[in-house]
Amino acid sequence: RVRLYCHHREPVTLDEFADGLVAEQQTLPCATLVILNRRRLVRMLFARLREAFPERRMIALSTDLTPRDRRIRIRLIQRLLRQNIPCLVISTQLVEAGVDVSFPEVHRDLAPLDSLIQSAGRCNRHAGGAAPGAVHLWDIHPRDRAGEASWQRIYDSPLIEVTREVLGEQS
Repeated sequence: RVRLYCHHREPVTLDEFADGLVAEQQTLPCATLVILNRRRLVRMLFARLREAFPERRMIALSTDLTPRDRRIRIRLIQRLLRQNIPCLVISTQLVEAGVDVSFPEVHRDLAPLDSLIQSAGRCNRHAGGAAPGAVHLWDIHPRDRAGEASWQRIYDSPLIEVTREVLGEQS
């Protein structure tokens, strides 16, 4: 029901990731979920995408919102998806479990394997399309490729090393 595209072997900056996402959405707009590891990155990417797509339905989700506001936004997302309205959702890991949404495309920042599996569960959840859903895995660095990766303040290095080892040379 999903195909995993591993782009994580080459780090990208948040700006490079945003540029690629903008180009992709300009040529083939579809409902897309982006899951990032840090709230600050959610805010930064949301601002960049809002600038590129001022008319597009766009929703940010993070623990910066109250639980009530998160529920309201999740219901809005579910309604947009049911109506096949292309929307861009930029979120932290909070959508990984307990949120019933199904996107044709998911972009996920590098995380431990269990989180990646949970994120993939938000893609083509009901096996609705003729084509499999697309899950893209990235290693996003907020500022520069040589700097600290966004996962480094969230997850332990051994968890990421095991994930990289398990994924091996997948493409």
